[in-house]
This record gives sequence, C-alpha cells and structure tokens, in this order.
Amino acid sequence: MNKKIISVVLTLFCLLVSGKCFAFNNSVLDKDENINCPIQLNKNEIFFPGGWKQVNIDGKREIEIIPAKIYNVEQKKFINLNSEMNIPRNSYIAIKTNDQILIIGGYKYNYERAFNKAEIYNIKTNKFEVINDSLLPNVDAGITLKDGKIFIIKGCQAELYNPSLKTFTKVGNERKIINEFSIYNKKRILEETCCTNNIHAFGKSIIQLLDNGDVFIYSPASLNKNIAEIYNQNKNTFENIIIPNDLKLLLRPIKISTGSLLFFYGSRTGGYVTEYNPTTKTFKKIAEINLKASNATPIQLNENEILLVGGTIDKGLYSSQRLESAIYNIKTKKLSKVKVSISSGYEPFVFNIGNNKAIIFESNKKIKIYN
Repeated sequence: MNKKIISVVLTLFCLLVSGKCFAFNNSVLDKDENINCPIQLNKNEIFFPGGWKQVNIDGKREIEIIPAKIYNVEQKKFINLNSEMNIPRNSYIAIKTNDQILIIGGYKYNYERAFNKAEIYNIKTNKFEVINDSLLPNVDAGITLKDGKIFIIKGCQAELYNPSLKTFTKVGNERKIINEFSIYNKKRILEETCCTNNIHAFGKSIIQLLDNGDVFIYSPASLNKNIAEIYNQNKNTFENIIIPNDLKLLLRPIKISTGSLLFFYGSRTGGYVTEYNPTTKTFKKIAEINLKASNATPIQLNENEILLVGGTIDKGLYSSQRLESAIYNIKTKKLSKVKVSISSGYEPFVFNIGNNKAIIFESNKKIKIYN
C-alpha cells in the first residue's frame, strides 16, 4: 500500500471515529536540522530563518549552513529562499514586525554564544542585514507592540527595537523579578524556546500583548513565583501583579475576545484554567479540566475553541510525552479529547491556518495538519 493510500485511509478513519483528526503530511524536515523559531507570515506560509547544523562527513562532524525556507501549507512542501544569515546561529530568538524579522542572540559555530549580535530579514527583498547590536545579551523574549516596535526583556532589564531606525533603546525602571536557573535549565531554555510576533511560550519568560497596549510578563522560573508584571509603554514603567498562591501559570496564555488571558495547567491528578482580567488586574480559576500534561501547547482555532497539543506528563521519578490532544471550549469551559494523537509531544510549534485548522511541526521533524 503506497503512502497516499495510507494517508487517505487514516484520514477517513479519523473522521469516522471523532469527526476531527490529524492528517499526516508527506513533508518532513531534515532529520539533523534544528527547527529554529518558525514565523507565520500568513495562513499559507511559515518562515524558517535557518542558521546552522552539524553533519557527519566521512566520520567527522562538520558545520553546514541552513538557508532560509518557507513552508507552503497548500503545496505541502518547503521552498528554499537561497538566502542565508550573515551570522549563522542556532537557538536564537526571532520576532516579526512589519516587513522585518528581527533575529537576536543564540549560538555561533561550536556553541560559541552570539550574545547581542542582531540582524534582520527583509521579507520583501529576501535579504539578511546586520544591524546595531542589541543592548542586552542573549535576550529572554520579545513581542511586537501596536506601534510596530519590539519590546524585549532579559533578566531585570528591557529594551525597545525601532524597526524604522533599526536601533535598540533601554526602557523602563529596573525590573525586580530575578530569575535563577541551573546550568541544565539554561541550556534547555536556549535550545528549545523561541518567540513569534503573536503569542509566546518560554520556560524563562511568558509575555503577551494586552488590548490596551500594555505587556503582560511572567517568569515561571523566577524566585518570586507569585508575581507577574505589567509593562506600561505610555508611562515606561513596570508594575508587579500578585498571583494567588494556589494558582500556577505555565507556558503561554491565549488572549480571548474579551481581552482576558487564559492559562492552562495540567498534572497527573488533573488540571485547571486560570483567567487573568487586565481591567481588574486579577487572576481567577475558572474551570477544572482533566488535563494531564503540564506544558501542552495551546492555539486558538476560532472564537470558542482552543486546541491543546502534546506536552509532558510527570510520573514521579521521570516524565513521558503526552501524545494526546484536546479541545477546550471557551463558552462551556469543558475539555474534550481528540482521539487521534501526534507522534511526539515535546514542545511542538503550532499555527492556526484558518478554517478551524492548525499545522503542527513536531520535535521529531514530522508535520501534521489538525482539521
């Protein structure tokens, strides 16, 4: 039985069983290629900035430069853009604003840190350009503000990137949230997290643009786990927000139509949904859900449905992948399982591609469409 027939049979089986399924995609990433910070340009195109990877040539490990690529959802294939970074790097941060994609930090060859080296990719010209250095070394996270500037944080400091001037400026009073990490956590965070221009997921920092233009900030690894922050761009200040001791915030939130943020928490014994109200600046548990994974990746499909993909399950001495997925209904506050699973649950990249569909780039390089 050839691959096309297998794919059709599986898809029909999914529809018969649950009405919703994951369709297997014939496209895969190179097995040795790291997935670095994919950026969604539109519903049909996902941009991969490239960088470098290690390859084995005649028994020796060599460095190979990865050019920028676009994954075309309709054509189900990667398109090589024949454009490369001026400073090839790995484990960097990439954020989109207007027609630019800002790339900061990461590692050069042999894991030498790129620190504050920055460059931009011009979407219109298909060219990379080195710009002024970031003022902060190996930043934690970034997000595009309403005026097109990019807000960036690192430890106790923050800066703004101006895409018109291509410059960085430090902003705000010094933040009082101090992070502390083990060597293992630092390596894991740098290798496995990145940000886009929409919703962000970080082991180090969670940031989300609010409807009023403020930025919500939370660091799960902070020494002060019951404090979040609000950055007010107009006042150029940070404000601490108290999180109730019985609530845990993990990974990225989803901003719903009311402007509130929803956080999903899971464990072996179940989970819950926390809502942050930007008007009252308060947190509230709004639903108990049967979510086993502590770090499922959420993506909003439509006004009422949020897809939760993958994650890990804590089993005491060890953890395992969560290969199941589920749908959370915002109106009913109920969680329903999606019966067809993914093949790798570790921190997939998930994007909404319209018509209640999502594309999933799994950590084992497989690509699937949720429909």
